[in-house]
Amino acid sequence: ENDLIRLIDRQLLVYEAQYGSCSSDETIDDRLVTLIRLAAEKTGQRVVILVDEYDKPMLQAIGRDELQEEYRNTLKAFYGVMKSMDGYIKFAMLTGVTKFGKVSVFSDLNNLDVCSVMDAAYRDVIGFTPQEVAQMAEDLSMTTALPALKAWYDGYLFGGAEIYNPWSIVNFFRHGDVGDYWVNTSGNGIIREMLRHVTAETETDLLSLLQGRHVTALIREGVIYEDIGRDTDALYTMLLTTGYLTAVSRKRGIGGIRYELVIPNREVQDVYRFEILDKMRGRFSVSRLETMFDDLLSGNGKAFSELLGGYLRDLVS
Repeated sequence: ENDLIRLIDRQLLVYEAQYGSCSSDETIDDRLVTLIRLAAEKTGQRVVILVDEYDKPMLQAIGRDELQEEYRNTLKAFYGVMKSMDGYIKFAMLTGVTKFGKVSVFSDLNNLDVCSVMDAAYRDVIGFTPQEVAQMAEDLSMTTALPALKAWYDGYLFGGAEIYNPWSIVNFFRHGDVGDYWVNTSGNGIIREMLRHVTAETETDLLSLLQGRHVTALIREGVIYEDIGRDTDALYTMLLTTGYLTAVSRKRGIGGIRYELVIPNREVQDVYRFEILDKMRGRFSVSRLETMFDDLLSGNGKAFSELLGGYLRDLVS
């Protein structure tokens, strides 16, 4: 928790140097109240608040329930300030990949308008469409790379719109080579958490996903991180919203909407591959593991499935 408070403190100091502070404020949420008020008074205008990746601390603490709770309480008080200071705020925008439920960090800030890529209105705002990628490739005389770009970075489907990963596309055109660009910006802890909580059901699903088939899950808003070790649907909700799976179809059923989910592309598949290799190194040689995955990716996955299935069953037992 101290690390989170230190990061927030560092950012507050930047703006306090510009707009002022109050020596009697003891907590970060008290300081934010004062900062909002002083910024509005000094400029004569209502303030704009922008928060990028509001849920990053929670994602980085996956698997550590006590730390999750501490982070949640800290962020709940900090973000709750915005509701009490509504008269000083013109506009606030917070970006992230998850929507918290139950005892939410936003339970005190309940007047937000949620803009999700699962809604048709926002389905193409966070990535590049095939037409945009094709135009960029043409402008840079790199159209021969289009098949590789599709295999590595395409495959996301939001509200029926086909989307390429924007970070990876930008980095490809910058460097000229395909590679694991987006996945290397994260610790990929959600995949390790999936492997840590393997059950008989997730073992079968994981094998299906790695072989290019889909899994079906009930996707719902408001899951919390503690749920993903106990609830398969919560796990797949988190994998979908964090970009490690994508939805190819949906239908309404009992209890909510059920989605057919797949691994979107080669870059994301490499994350699963690396994390499984890392987990299994103690049991199999690296060369044997690489051969297994080559067999799997080439369509000869029977031997791989048998070995991986046995390993995962050992984890469950």
